[in-house]
Amino acid sequence: MEITVRANELRFRCFSEICELLKLRRDPYINARLPDELEIVERLPRSDDEGRRYERSLALASDKYQKNITLDIEDSVAQRVSSVCAEKNIPRNAFFDAFIWFLCVRLIRPAIIVSNPRASLAYSEEEFNKRVQAYLIADRFEIDGTLYPDYYESELVWTKERVENTRRLMAEVRKDLRKSAIRSHSIKT
Repeated sequence: MEITVRANELRFRCFSEICELLKLRRDPYINARLPDELEIVERLPRSDDEGRRYERSLALASDKYQKNITLDIEDSVAQRVSSVCAEKNIPRNAFFDAFIWFLCVRLIRPAIIVSNPRASLAYSEEEFNKRVQAYLIADRFEIDGTLYPDYYESELVWTKERVENTRRLMAEVRKDLRKSAIRSHSIKT
């Protein structure tokens, strides 16, 4: 069954390149990995309606980085994705975006090694990490966060309480930035 998802274009392109390097057939690989990841999502708490609206607003805010992507997924797997996302009140596109990013982070090291097995022998851990960050265009914090056990929960589960906490935190950050800008301006004058 062909399904269309809207996902981060850069991340999906990165994933497709990793699949090419590792000689993986992209859609069959996604199809094979989805059931394991869906088991994890099934154990998550349910997002409430306000959380889902907030998740959608985040998606709209980043829409210019999103692209429609067509995937060929087995009917039963595609139906399960839709069912689990509906049950957990998680936008399907948000799940696919998080899932693709997880695969990028997990597969990038083997892809770097496969791309140049001899040269990669000489990479220090620091150099390897720099190459990973450069290839994924992400910082260490973002990459490491993807490997935590609560990754899907932190990416996909939004509740009224979490939305309020996030908004409060963002208001504090904006306030601190304004204070910093005022101090910076008064020092210059």
